[in-house]
Amino acid sequence: MDTVKDLQGAVQRQRADLDTARESLTALSRSHPAPELSRLSAELTAIAKGTEAAALRCNRTWGGLQAGLQLHFNDLVQEFQSWLAELQLELRDCSSQSGDGAALKAKIYRLKVSLEQAGEGQRRLGQVCQEAERLVQHLPRAGAAQVQEHPRCLPAGVERLRAGLLSERQGAGAEQGAAP
Repeated sequence: MDTVKDLQGAVQRQRADLDTARESLTALSRSHPAPELSRLSAELTAIAKGTEAAALRCNRTWGGLQAGLQLHFNDLVQEFQSWLAELQLELRDCSSQSGDGAALKAKIYRLKVSLEQAGEGQRRLGQVCQEAERLVQHLPRAGAAQVQEHPRCLPAGVERLRAGLLSERQGAGAEQGAAP
């Protein structure tokens, strides 16, 4: 990304230098008409067109890289949200599970495993946040705003899941203690 940005800057500087040179050459051609100056002007125009084409390619490449980064980030967020939804579904399944002592033991075990996976959520969330911080500097304002919004709303989902799992585990432990 930085290489493309550097190239864009270099091309912009070259375009400015070429424009200045063309203006000077045009003024010189007016005051001292000569075939050599006309040829030089034509060559300078050809170079300017090549520089313009390079600038367009840089802009397209930059836009493609930005779109690819945004897509990668959206995939990362979608993967996180899918993982979170699976755990929330497991919590709902555990909430509806009841029965004898063996069923309660199974429920407590499922909750324990889910709680361990919820701990994994902090690591996954950290990855999403790190990726967001890294990408923001390379995206246009609209894309950067979208990338910054995701890490703000994701922690609440992890915390609700964790609280639900802890609450359900405590309830299951109380049920197991009360079971004959």
